[in-house]
Amino acid sequence: MRRIVNARVAAALALAALSGFGGLVAQTVSASNGSGSQPEQKKPAPTFRAAGIQGNIAPSGYSGGAREEEARQVASLVVDLKAANYADELSGTAKLSCDRQPELLHAALTEPSSFEANLRLGLFYLRHESPALSVKYLSLARELKPADVAAQLYLANAALEAKDYATASRLAEQGTGAEAHNVKGSVEAARGDADAALTDFKQSVALDPGANNVFAAALSVMALGLFTDAERMLVSGTAAHPDSARLWLARGMAETLQEDRKQATDSLLRAATLDPRDLLAPTLLATQAESAADLARVLPLARSLAAARPGDAIAHYDYALVLAKTNPGATGAQTNAPIEAELHAAIDAQPRFAAAHFQLGVFYMDTGDVKSGIAELSEAVRLDPEVAEWHYRLSRAYRRDQQASAAESEMQSFQKLKAKSDSGADVATKLLDGITPGALGLGASCPAVAADAVRPAQEPN
Repeated sequence: MRRIVNARVAAALALAALSGFGGLVAQTVSASNGSGSQPEQKKPAPTFRAAGIQGNIAPSGYSGGAREEEARQVASLVVDLKAANYADELSGTAKLSCDRQPELLHAALTEPSSFEANLRLGLFYLRHESPALSVKYLSLARELKPADVAAQLYLANAALEAKDYATASRLAEQGTGAEAHNVKGSVEAARGDADAALTDFKQSVALDPGANNVFAAALSVMALGLFTDAERMLVSGTAAHPDSARLWLARGMAETLQEDRKQATDSLLRAATLDPRDLLAPTLLATQAESAADLARVLPLARSLAAARPGDAIAHYDYALVLAKTNPGATGAQTNAPIEAELHAAIDAQPRFAAAHFQLGVFYMDTGDVKSGIAELSEAVRLDPEVAEWHYRLSRAYRRDQQASAAESEMQSFQKLKAKSDSGADVATKLLDGITPGALGLGASCPAVAADAVRPAQEPN
């Protein structure tokens, strides 16, 4: 049994993939070592890079405090990948699409004494980011069958998602298995006790060294900023489960956070080979690869995925990034045409793909087509107006085109968003540069169902 995914998973993966673990160009902004409040074994926070296929963005960079805060929040979002633990490991109920919601609701409301009906609906709401409703129906299920350990731990997870840490902790304390330690560790992490959380996550792995549980626990440890401990878990995990694509993926993430780029490339390539269906490992490889040697290894994978998935926006986008970084600053149709074609293919597959519009705008500006560059950058900003760097790039484009007023307006937007970013206020909610939650195959939350308010189920005592 695992924590059930909620809709924040998509945001977590997105931010981790394109913001936290790589970036798209070679400008490195050094990370701060922090104030010393983190455990001593933690390495400096990962470096961050500005977005853009070619050329640098926002040379003013980030303040030291903002870098530390962003690193912390990016790392904290990684824990949501634990909640996902990939859809193929979830129960059948957890996989149900939004259109099954009325059916499950009807069953629970017409059979209020049914343990299974309440459990299924509670799990559905937990899967689709409605923790309060999940607590409601899982509480009913537990009242109907108090001895059911699985229902107890599902309810503990729902309480955890609802930020009712006292209830989650109380329920988890009643259990002794690996999942109980996972819940206790998550509560301790939320309360800021990293040492106690690490102890519980290690105990969880000791009780259940299976690939699925190691994956979940290691990502939770990673979210604490304890990258060395997470990497140790994952090195042991991949040794015990060498065919687990998710463990190699998580190991590659930890190695990236440890700035071990070469080993991270090895791990992520292994993950991509073991599970060709997964897009996260190739996306991480495309965004983080920098050296000529690593790019040479990633290029065939990116090329093959773009060819094998002609309707997949992410695959074309990744291939464009790798092509651009393989020949930085190169000119001529032979070099530029494939990059432009892949970005157009990404946009054709997903017209609202803001990041692809942005990258195409950068491409046009760097190749001298200012009008087209402004058009694409403007479209990116229209689709996602919350990315500060995009306004900065558009301001530069307007200034280059001698549109002073428009340039000043975009610069003001950039400054406002940058101030917000420096405060850490928008880091936790920023999605992956315009890529929708379903783009990596992770799904999204369901809209609220008004019917639940029409005939509410019996409240638990």
